[in-house]
Amino acid sequence: VRARGVIGMAASAGYPAGFGHASMLATGGLRASDVRAVVLDVRASGLCTRIGGGHHTADAWSAGLGPGVDEERRRVDVVDLSVGWDRYLGSVVDRAVRQNLRKAERRGVEIECDTTGRLIPVFYDLYRSWVERWTHRSGLPPVLARWSARRQEPYAKFETVAAQLGDACRVFVAWHKGRAIAGCITLVHGDHGIGWRGYSIKELAGPVGANTAVQIEGLRDAARSGCRFFDLGQSGDATNLQHYKSTLGAAPRRVVDLRIEPPTITGLRATGESGKQLARQTLTKVGELRLSAPRP
Repeated sequence: VRARGVIGMAASAGYPAGFGHASMLATGGLRASDVRAVVLDVRASGLCTRIGGGHHTADAWSAGLGPGVDEERRRVDVVDLSVGWDRYLGSVVDRAVRQNLRKAERRGVEIECDTTGRLIPVFYDLYRSWVERWTHRSGLPPVLARWSARRQEPYAKFETVAAQLGDACRVFVAWHKGRAIAGCITLVHGDHGIGWRGYSIKELAGPVGANTAVQIEGLRDAARSGCRFFDLGQSGDATNLQHYKSTLGAAPRRVVDLRIEPPTITGLRATGESGKQLARQTLTKVGELRLSAPRP
């Protein structure tokens, strides 16, 4: 469950943004009446709240629509592990995936899994390497891009999740010649696993199949833990990422966010988003002018 504040207003930490989709705990499964009851309660507690659940509860969340509640649908890509691991790996994944697994084995890629938080610093270094590559295509001045990326994904977030979830949080790191080159974090509970985060050093991981190897190991671990479904997360409009997930046997499903707010706040939020976009464009232009200015 997650929520965001509105322009100039404090945001409650009760539903922090940036942690991904969760859901509500409900004995016997989530019902539409549960969602409607929570929506009524949340509406009385703040001006603007966004909450939502996983793909398997999308229909129940849609039932929460009503006056002052808008629905935002998003795509996630989900792997069906209920077919059994041997069948999944033998016939569901793309042939290129199996080729990459054999390549990783031949090249000596080793996968390490940790549930104590010990590998969080290693994983965060992979994220920082990814940020350095991302800054060049972000459209933002490098300093601002780095600041934005680390603000959205602070080290404390990963450290806290690992500490609070314990064994349910699994950190996988692919090593090659003594160096960490790819990693992923999975969250596992009951029938469901989630690919929470994943990063790699592309120029090192690609030639040895390390990114595929670490992703498959995360899926294998989830299957061993009894998961029937594995959510690889949102891809937005990134067709390359959607295609990659399809090679892992994932199929698109929907998740639902409910935005609970008065119409006046909706207008203010839209104005705020336009302002942010204008600020990004202005900062980018300033950066370009500085780079192109003649040196004394």
